[in-house]
Amino acid sequence: MAVINRLFLSVFSGDPKWASTKNRMYLVVNNRGVDEQFLAFATDRTRITDPGLGHLFVCIHTESDLRSRQGKTYQWDIAEAGIDTDDLINEYFRLGTTGSDAWIPRHAFVWGETDEGPVPLALTLDAPGPVLSTDFGEGVPSMPIGLVRPSFSDTPFDRLLLVAGTGGADDSESDSPFDVLILDSNDDVVESFRVAPDAKRHGGRSLIQVLDLSQTRTRNQLTRVGARVVVRAAGNDWWHPNLLAVFGMAGGTQPPMVPLAYDANMSRGGISTDPNDGTGAAEFQLQLVS
Repeated sequence: MAVINRLFLSVFSGDPKWASTKNRMYLVVNNRGVDEQFLAFATDRTRITDPGLGHLFVCIHTESDLRSRQGKTYQWDIAEAGIDTDDLINEYFRLGTTGSDAWIPRHAFVWGETDEGPVPLALTLDAPGPVLSTDFGEGVPSMPIGLVRPSFSDTPFDRLLLVAGTGGADDSESDSPFDVLILDSNDDVVESFRVAPDAKRHGGRSLIQVLDLSQTRTRNQLTRVGARVVVRAAGNDWWHPNLLAVFGMAGGTQPPMVPLAYDANMSRGGISTDPNDGTGAAEFQLQLVS
């Protein structure tokens, strides 16, 4: 299909009892049965080549502390690995820990960027466990992230998966709600959602949320009506997202997922209902992925 240039992992913590950890975590990329990449995320910026494994550990973010009801998104440049999306096999991705500070991720989502656009790869939602820990008395060191099935422009979906990342600047965070709208070419509302996270969107953190559609749709149907995705401020606490990704999703444990709207390199400033706050913008508009 296409070679993956950048790989993204978005994780979200759940149950407060097990939701916080400062362990060094890692994502294993398994290519045709061989563990080819160990992609680490830790507490400082590092590029470490492990001579025993011959794998490159690349830490992108400066903080790995995962807290209750909050998430983070990590990214790695893996173009040189030459991993093609056609090479996927069962348990292609595993999420693991290198320490005994127990953690349970509630959601974990992996997607890749190719020259043709974003490709959803693996997803686990509302995970009942396991506890991730190197202490075998309380958990296991790693867990698989379930693969998603291939999709096409006419693949039906009845839910949206939203990943929203907040910029790292001190004034990026917000506790205001925001709206996610799908509008047609006449600005009529096709779908509308109010997103009111139950925790402040801190700088450098991410939100993963599932939104139920009013009816089953396909990307072809939305394209025919000239649809676009709008993220609109619903409060005056200025918010600066640095990542917005929207995927259509069907039900099941390995659902087909359809890329809809995507911007992983946002530099548009922030949004607020207060025209005097930040850039004065009230919304972002994202075109549908072709």
